[in-house]
Amino acid sequence: MRYRWIYGAAAIVTMLSIPAVSQAQANPCDAYSGDSTVTTSGHPTCSVTKNATATIGNLLKLAVVNANVDLIKDAADTIPFFNTWTANGSAAGTTGSAPATVTDLYQAPDTNLVIAQGNRGFVVNVKAQDAVFNFDVANGVCRKPATDQAHCTTAAALAGKPVGDIFFHPENGTNGGSWLQLTTSDQELFSSVNGARFTSGIELKSAWYYATDIAGSYTATLVYTITGQ
Repeated sequence: MRYRWIYGAAAIVTMLSIPAVSQAQANPCDAYSGDSTVTTSGHPTCSVTKNATATIGNLLKLAVVNANVDLIKDAADTIPFFNTWTANGSAAGTTGSAPATVTDLYQAPDTNLVIAQGNRGFVVNVKAQDAVFNFDVANGVCRKPATDQAHCTTAAALAGKPVGDIFFHPENGTNGGSWLQLTTSDQELFSSVNGARFTSGIELKSAWYYATDIAGSYTATLVYTITGQ
């Protein structure tokens, strides 16, 4: 401490000693975990790294739009029967007999739109749930597999209508555009090697025979399946 006279008055000036900043001071990141770095030249910088993580499972999604398709637009329409007669080349086909060509068969006015998505490769298949159509009694005449004999004036003597009378064609499929006969075994509609999103309409044609396809309600259940590859 020293005194200095200023215009006749005594002033006390206090001198403080400030130590110089050393480049070798402690790492300013030391308060954090060991995953930090520091630079001491120029403007000191502290960086801390942390991971942002996510665990993703195998994702597969399958949707079918317009799930219920009317194979015949009008119950009184004779065209489906006529088309089968034309395709088969005879006046009356027999149950389960495949037409000589599918080209002339009646095509359903609606389609199933199948949408598949996945983050891995997948294949989409279709099959029939049962080997024959489910049949609901009409006009008192039964046809297998109808079992409600109380409402039948005629026993279920006719065999069930086979699902093989349905033919399908994926619009964006992997079978080269062919029409395939429906069975109870999986048949490929389309596939994707790496995943992503795939959409395809599934067109349906069906064969109808005067000799065996009696009046009633026919229902075939189609099963669509997506499987990761």
